[in-house]
Amino acid sequence: MKILSRVGGAFLLLVLVAAAILGFQTPTGGQIWDDLWAPGAAVVGWLRDQIQLLTRTSIPGHAGAAIAIAAVGVIVALALLKKPVSVRAFTVLVLLAAIAAYVLYNPTVVANTA
Repeated sequence: MKILSRVGGAFLLLVLVAAAILGFQTPTGGQIWDDLWAPGAAVVGWLRDQIQLLTRTSIPGHAGAAIAIAAVGVIVALALLKKPVSVRAFTVLVLLAAIAAYVLYNPTVVANTA
């Protein structure tokens, strides 16, 4: 019974993800996606600008600086958490840091092309 529940839950999640992706491809969904994307890109850009002002280092194109900033972010997040994190939470945290480092290294991936 437990396996049936897991399979059903995975199928439901797959259908919901597919519906969300298809919904974002409609004109209305595209407008919603752009409205959600713009603030996130603005926050990342502002953070990059502030870090450049503090370190006097240009981050785009410098992999070492981008990785160091992401690593400091992981360390700060782990320090602020009250209890130890699970392996799954740590993995998600490291993946998010890797994505952030890539965006800091190559900011054109989040540039609005519309």
